[in-house]
Amino acid sequence: MNSYNIESVGKRIKSIRQNNGMNLEEFGNIFGVSKSNVSKWENGRQRPNNQRLKEIAEKGGCSISYLLFGTYDELISDMINLYFKNHSSLDFIDKEEIIQFHISKYNYKKAQIFHEISTEYTNSNNELTVSTWELKNMTDQVLYDEIAGGLKTYLNRLDYIYSSDEGSYDLKKFKNLSEILQIQFKKSEATLPIYLNDKVDQLYNDENLKYDEKVHEILKKDMIEFFNALLNGHFKHNMYKMTKNTINYISDIMIEEFEGINYKLNFNKFNGWNDLDDETKEKIFNQIDEMASLLIERELRN
Repeated sequence: MNSYNIESVGKRIKSIRQNNGMNLEEFGNIFGVSKSNVSKWENGRQRPNNQRLKEIAEKGGCSISYLLFGTYDELISDMINLYFKNHSSLDFIDKEEIIQFHISKYNYKKAQIFHEISTEYTNSNNELTVSTWELKNMTDQVLYDEIAGGLKTYLNRLDYIYSSDEGSYDLKKFKNLSEILQIQFKKSEATLPIYLNDKVDQLYNDENLKYDEKVHEILKKDMIEFFNALLNGHFKHNMYKMTKNTINYISDIMIEEFEGINYKLNFNKFNGWNDLDDETKEKIFNQIDEMASLLIERELRN
């Protein structure tokens, strides 16, 4: 299991004591310790032994897992925040998306585990053969263990993906696109959804795809969420994984359209540019655009 924060454990013990309306001495008497010991627990200077942890959790009507790690969403947030803190290469990835993805995932898992364990400990008369607290404790122990193991595997996999050539390429591509979006839409963010709606429609028209209107609107909503996050400097890994083809289609259009605009604007800074005929301008633009594309591709690969 993930390591716990002893100061946070102390705060939860203090909350249990206060919720029971007890002072330090009264609370300590229940567990056969002095008020000095209780004070050390609450201030994070000492952790109760395993037996007393169990007794304190029972007194508080919570599980031992909760007492050590907080709510399951706190455990998820703490693990992901710590991992990202120690892996700066993942900074561009939207950490909050990863957190919410797993909170939702384990919210469903929690109900599943509770059903499985309660069924196991229910007799033929539909009565529990263990106390409510024991059921809560067993359920949380299984859930928290699954979270700790599952998250470690997921986060290591995430690091592996974006350490690979393909993953590194994707991050560099979208960092580049993020900068382009900030140039094009930062002063007029409201125009980005309009642009994206048009591009999703264009995708369906170009591919001659038939679609369900509801699915079409959901896809548009997802694209707006993804590219709006990109506009604000965050890459949504899970959304990209689920709608990679559509995102790449729109991204390629954006890079082509907006990088071209930037090049053309820069050309206007050269003396004599406006004196050239359209055919010559187009020829120069195409040559520079081709060279710029090669440089960008090389940069992304490296």
